[in-house]
Amino acid sequence: MGRKIDSSRTYLFKTSDVAPLDVAPLDVAALIVEERKARLVILKSTRKEKLTTEDSKAKKSPTPKRYYYKPPPILSETQAAELLNLDVKTVRCLAEGGALKPHKRLSQDRKKGGAYYFSCYTVEKYKNRSVEHTGLVIFANAARMLDLWPDNFYNRYVKTGRLKPALDDGRRGDHYFRLEDLEALIEIEKQTIITPEAAEILGVNVSCVDKMMADELLTPISGPKVDGFGKNLFMRSDVEKLRTEREAFKARQLKKGETSRFGRPTARHCAV
Repeated sequence: MGRKIDSSRTYLFKTSDVAPLDVAPLDVAALIVEERKARLVILKSTRKEKLTTEDSKAKKSPTPKRYYYKPPPILSETQAAELLNLDVKTVRCLAEGGALKPHKRLSQDRKKGGAYYFSCYTVEKYKNRSVEHTGLVIFANAARMLDLWPDNFYNRYVKTGRLKPALDDGRRGDHYFRLEDLEALIEIEKQTIITPEAAEILGVNVSCVDKMMADELLTPISGPKVDGFGKNLFMRSDVEKLRTEREAFKARQLKKGETSRFGRPTARHCAV
């Protein structure tokens, strides 16, 4: 019986047919072990062939291992200076000018002797710049130096032309100004006063200051009729000089017994 005989699933044999055959029983476990040994030998031989081919390729075209310097994500002033080939003082000036933005959280107050820290991305970005920013101050920092809000700084100095940007990148926030121009402007601002302060020094009303301007006795360096600025600015030295001249004139006129009016002569004096 069997598949090829009567289509049964298993083959059946007669005991009498099989018994005369003196055949040793098969050792299935031993056969499996032998087969595995043969397979292992074949695998080892193929691996050796692959290794020899890879070794030959490596000998033909060696690829040396390259080591790249990877800077830390946060840089100190000294590290940033070394990466930019600058000194620490220049790096600090760039940070104070706004060209090289320091790390907000890690950087300490420079007024208290603190230090700046920079992100590696910021330093690399500045390294690839196309324009030199040494000695320049960005718009926001320039307004801060003059203790003004950005809008007031723009309307008072940039819009009127009193301070011209050294680099104009379109948006006003990207304007850069020369540090020496800002320092000169700050020095001038220390010496200028507005109309009420000038009136107080001269001992007159504010309207009298306007009359002195009309009589060309006092000339503002900035104002609506000078550069479009909303307030008249006078040099303190000019106002103090005018006060001295007025007091000296009044003293002379009193000695002569004449009017102590200072300025243009009136219509009555002109007729005489």
